[in-house]
Amino acid sequence: MPLVYSKNGCIVIENVIGNHLSVFGIDGRCITIMSNMQMNVTIPVPSKGVYIVKMAGDYSHKVVVM
Repeated sequence: MPLVYSKNGCIVIENVIGNHLSVFGIDGRCITIMSNMQMNVTIPVPSKGVYIVKMAGDYSHKVVVM
């Protein structure tokens, strides 16, 4: 199972599942879509707030970035 958390204004995902990842703002706005990632990913986000990370296999996780 992946580990999703925030660090230094970024979203960090360890043990990525599959090869497709999407990050959305709480308002539904798509922040980024990534594919063919490595095992661990760091994604800078535009501002503080709540984000939703979706991965292959219907896995999703909310994360607060401060």
